Amino acid sequence: MNNTQGEIIYVLDALCGWCYGFTPAVTQFHHDVKGKVNFRLLHGGLWPGERARPMDDSLVNHLSRGMPLVTRKTGQQFGDAFKKKIVEDASFIYDTEPAARAAVTARALSQETDACLEVAFVNKIQQAFFIEGRDINKRETFVAIAESLGLDSEEFSALYESKAMKASVVQQFTEARVLGVASFPTMLYKQGDLIEVLSGGVESLDNLHQKFEALSST
Repeated sequence: MNNTQGEIIYVLDALCGWCYGFTPAVTQFHHDVKGKVNFRLLHGGLWPGERARPMDDSLVNHLSRGMPLVTRKTGQQFGDAFKKKIVEDASFIYDTEPAARAAVTARALSQETDACLEVAFVNKIQQAFFIEGRDINKRETFVAIAESLGLDSEEFSALYESKAMKASVVQQFTEARVLGVASFPTMLYKQGDLIEVLSGGVESLDNLHQKFEALSST
């Protein structure tokens, strides 16, 4: 079979703690399979817009329980700045739509046929949020990331705020639901009309390769 006819769909939310934990494996896996299969990020929408979460006791407890589990499973650390500036800020609203829209904007501006820039953009969003504790409800956070990756800040900012891009990210959330994805991270392998689950949750890099090879050879 010609693997380039297939597609890997990585369904994520950039601000999901488990997706953050999965990022090193996903980044390397994407690098390894580049040229063998199409690779696409699909932003699923954890708590976007009207479903954004206030940093109340329930969310604080959820994050406090989850962070050590992510670290133990993946080795990914959460910075003190994230804990102090985000988790301990009762006024913070955990809205995952802006980050998803920023990544989709970067992809739209990319001149690449692959998802390299978008993958790098998501990595930097997670670094800014989970390590540096930067506010992901502010456009300036994403403009700075765009500039660091060589994108024009004014062009990025204008597209990020456009109605078309706001609609585009909602379409991604809808597509994830149509695919039946209810939790993140999830990685799918699509070949024609057939869709198989490559990863439902965090997997090791070796397991990703083994499952991909098994599915793509059938």
